[in-house]
Amino acid sequence: MPQTDRQATAELTWTLHQPFRASVADCLLRWHTLDGPARARSYLVLHGQAGLRRTLDAEHIADLAMTIG
Repeated sequence: MPQTDRQATAELTWTLHQPFRASVADCLLRWHTLDGPARARSYLVLHGQAGLRRTLDAEHIADLAMTIG
């Protein structure tokens, strides 16, 4: 998995409502508080330099959480 800055901007979405916009670290903390079904359907959008974005599904969010814990 590419390196991710814990303080980079990210959006965590687990419902159709407005995503949670915060740092990667804060999004991962929020993700850990979700129940199992909400985690399974969640997505994390990582914002990079020059407007690049990367979207992670639940499995990859779990990998990222273990990597930068």
